[in-house]
Amino acid sequence: MKIDTLGVQAFVTIADQGSFRGAAGRLHITQTAITQRLQKLEDFLGVPLIERTTRSMNLTETGRTFLPQARRLLAELSAALVEIRETGMAQRSDVSIACVPTVGVPYLPRVLQAYSARHPHNRIRVLDHASSAVAQAVLHREVEFGIKIAGEHHPELHAAPLVEDR
Repeated sequence: MKIDTLGVQAFVTIADQGSFRGAAGRLHITQTAITQRLQKLEDFLGVPLIERTTRSMNLTETGRTFLPQARRLLAELSAALVEIRETGMAQRSDVSIACVPTVGVPYLPRVLQAYSARHPHNRIRVLDHASSAVAQAVLHREVEFGIKIAGEHHPELHAAPLVEDR
């Protein structure tokens, strides 16, 4: 079964606006397009939902019965799509890094490229900081982690050497 959501949306908007012109304006489409959407839905259902004359339009008995169901259908569809979108965004994990440029330039491009290949929807933000500011950025939760040149170690942070340079 093919569900005609555009037709249902057109029907509900026509009913809410009280006219095809108002509904077309509300949906930012032409009157011809709104009429075609409604006609396609009515053809699919095999019953008219709206009685139209040159001067007025009224819901048929079937249209009056269907209207609350159509509103509920659109609301549930919208809620489901929002939930799916929010779930997808929650699964995305953006990363911020504070890094000393002299360390980042030779190593980060390769690492970021590999990370992006595995997690194409995640965003990576790299902040250039002086070595002394990297720990502060991590402590203030501006970034998830930092890369700096050896120096003082802050007791609240875990540090691990990445490379050794003689």
